[in-house]
Amino acid sequence: MKILIIKTTTNLLAGNSIDKFNAEVGASWKIRPERLYKGPVSIVVVLKDKILIGAFALGDEIHHNIATCRTTITLLDQSKNPAVNKKIAELRNLIHCKFDYRAINPATTKNFDDFINTLED
Repeated sequence: MKILIIKTTTNLLAGNSIDKFNAEVGASWKIRPERLYKGPVSIVVVLKDKILIGAFALGDEIHHNIATCRTTITLLDQSKNPAVNKKIAELRNLIHCKFDYRAINPATTKNFDDFINTLED
């Protein structure tokens, strides 16, 4: 299962409302929509200073601005797919944990298990 990892530097905190996450994280990212369709990506995780602060389902609608090459996403509390919800619950149990996740881009995709393996002790 593929996930979208978003690294943020905003003032978001774990426990903020999904509306606040959507306002801050759902904003435009420089990621091609086909990257989200391949796999497909169904989960979005949000890291701040390598700390997991949020785990959400990726909404059904993705908007891409051809002029700016930016993609806007929507975060949901739950997916329609029970298997995805189970993975989201696993991630939410790791809120406040630190991950040794290194990527230059602030929005990247990765396999779920590969991301979990970056969990620091």
